[in-house]
Amino acid sequence: MPEMYKRWRLHVFPVTHLHIASGEWLDPTQYVITGNQLHVLNQPRLIAYLNAKDPAKLKEMVGLGHNMIARFLCDSFDPSQTGTWVQRHPVEEAYQKQYLQDLDNPAAQQLVSSFIANRLTGNPYLPGSSIKGALRTALVAWRAKDPAARIRRLSSGEISERDLEPILFGYLNDWGRPNITLDPFKGLKVADCEFPMASLGLRKIEVRKKNPREESQRAHPGDELSYLAQVLVKGTPGLSTILAADRHWLGKFPIERMIASCNDFFRQKLREDDSFYLPERKKLHDNLAGWLANLKPNQFLLRLGKGTGSLHKSVNDPHPATRSLAGGMPLGICCCTLEELP
Repeated sequence: MPEMYKRWRLHVFPVTHLHIASGEWLDPTQYVITGNQLHVLNQPRLIAYLNAKDPAKLKEMVGLGHNMIARFLCDSFDPSQTGTWVQRHPVEEAYQKQYLQDLDNPAAQQLVSSFIANRLTGNPYLPGSSIKGALRTALVAWRAKDPAARIRRLSSGEISERDLEPILFGYLNDWGRPNITLDPFKGLKVADCEFPMASLGLRKIEVRKKNPREESQRAHPGDELSYLAQVLVKGTPGLSTILAADRHWLGKFPIERMIASCNDFFRQKLREDDSFYLPERKKLHDNLAGWLANLKPNQFLLRLGKGTGSLHKSVNDPHPATRSLAGGMPLGICCCTLEELP
């Protein structure tokens, strides 16, 4: 790292469950739950293993329905054959019990939204771009409070979404278009933050209506559109990553300013009456307010991954109509700690 950069070690601690989807859905022929562990299968190696063990049975099962294949894989799976799976993490007993029941139900989809992971190690990670984007959001909100006339025009809609950040951060060119080469955030680097595989868990993601009345009128309040997902489990000690900033960036946004902006942005969203609808709102609000009150000078709160719409990313966007929850709490709230490196 050139001397012009200053570096910090960044620790990320999930205060609530966190989900960053890989974009892939695991169906029950791609995973097996046994011994309170979810195993993501290495299908080619598993098929080779089963073919060597009992080729006639394998041939018979392949010709049957999808759910029968899933049941066969579950019954035949041997976790000691480590080459037949690529990822393993704990699962609560209730999820394992439901999985086994659903294997005998042809109508059960049993899809699981997978967490983004390192394909070589199977370890989940938080993309550095996601962390950087959350930092940028907080600084956009801070700069948008600038009393200058050009910023006040935001409320009247005279400034487009495309031009919002270039105006706030001063990188419009002479023709009134963004000049990315002048974007000060080019001087901020955040590496991916990898977590141990055992940090993952399986949770139901609930999608609730923001409005209590709308939620109460649903056929199955709190359960419609719900799905299973791999999540980073709250309270999981994470590994650290590196945040680096050059002198130009630090000249515009000292690290103390960045930390304060993140916490001010979170505090602002926590104060908003419609930030999320929950029957347990007061308890949740007090819990998160407690985190804010007890932060050290080198700590700040961020919201990452699925559910960040509850703390919207654009100062002009309306709040979303639904809220994504896991374990009765909003997703992705993290406590970040910075330690300056020599």
